[in-house]
Amino acid sequence: MISRDPKSSQHWSEDFVEHVRTVHFSLIAVCLALIGVVQFEKPKDLTTAQTQLREIKSAVDNWDSDQVKGAIRDARAEAAGGFHRQSWNGPCMAVGSTCFKPSHDASVALPAMAGSRVMRQGAFADFLDKPSSLKGFCFYWDLLYQKPRLILPDQTSEAINTLVTIKPDGSISASKPDYRPQTRMSTIVNIGPTTASEQHAFSTLHLPNAPYAFSWDVDANHIAIPFPATEKQMDGQAALIRSHPYWKAGLCSQSFAELMKAAPNQDVSFESIASSFEQEAAKPKFDSFEVFGVKFPVETASRWGIILIVGIQLYLWIHLHELSPRLKVGDPGWDVAWMGVYRSLPARWLFFVLTVGLPIITIGLLGKHALQKATLLSWLVYIAAMVACLALSVLIVMAVPQHPSKKAAHHLEESGGG
Repeated sequence: MISRDPKSSQHWSEDFVEHVRTVHFSLIAVCLALIGVVQFEKPKDLTTAQTQLREIKSAVDNWDSDQVKGAIRDARAEAAGGFHRQSWNGPCMAVGSTCFKPSHDASVALPAMAGSRVMRQGAFADFLDKPSSLKGFCFYWDLLYQKPRLILPDQTSEAINTLVTIKPDGSISASKPDYRPQTRMSTIVNIGPTTASEQHAFSTLHLPNAPYAFSWDVDANHIAIPFPATEKQMDGQAALIRSHPYWKAGLCSQSFAELMKAAPNQDVSFESIASSFEQEAAKPKFDSFEVFGVKFPVETASRWGIILIVGIQLYLWIHLHELSPRLKVGDPGWDVAWMGVYRSLPARWLFFVLTVGLPIITIGLLGKHALQKATLLSWLVYIAAMVACLALSVLIVMAVPQHPSKKAAHHLEESGGG
């Protein structure tokens, strides 16, 4: 029978501790690498962003075409039901409290009062001005998403032929407007919901109820013309999408999500954004991240990273749970260069921070990245992973081998020996 050297039977502990050390180092390395991947990840879907930018720039370059400006005008005409009257009281388009008059009415003056001349506010031509930047295009796109209201005047109402003057002393008078063509001046005409004072004046003069009014101020007098009208919504986005089938309805941040994310500065020219995309595309990219000989795609780091961290933690805890009861005084495992078997307080604190704090911080950052527009199931999985990470971190710290000399000293203190 072959006898075994007693000392050689202790060598298993050294290999065991070295293996545990490797797993612990892997956990730290994976956490740090995932933090770097998420924090410095290059813009996703840069190709899609470039395509969206080209399509929008092409639309802006051809702004006056039937596919862009013409499509919006067609949507307006469709909503107006064929209303094409070329007069000062033609349809106006309202978004919130702002009303845009049609461009062909912009040169026609409103009635004059006491020799003053006026111009209407918010011409439709101003609304359809060609944007000079991505931010400008998004302004139009988001405005159309709100489905502006067309305010259609009631041409049969006599109220629009009454000019109401409200004087500072509260007295009210009515007259017929003078619609002779006049040169536009700086006085601004407001087109909007009637105010309380205007409603009172209209009621006093027994004029029909008008939800809107043209109004302006001349000297100290307030002038108003009742504007009986109905409202209809126009779907300008749908008209543009018919000529640009790759676009989808929504706010700019939703319809062109990849472009909005890749171009944080949207107030510069299209050429500047395109140039920055080209420079970004020319940079070297890392398409995969290798752990334990297995390659993981960088694009899904926030998904598989959480599972990987919890998996390594579970593997580490199982080994520590097996190691601690078997490690005895004098085993070579205590001499392995690993902070898990060091006895100094700084080493213990650093081990705690790297084992408990680092994985939790990493999963927190991964969750912030992965849970954008996430479903309820994704949230539940993330919460479960965070709880598992915290529980395993505590179990790992508790399972770290405690040196026998500490146990013996503690036992002596309790027994009163010395």
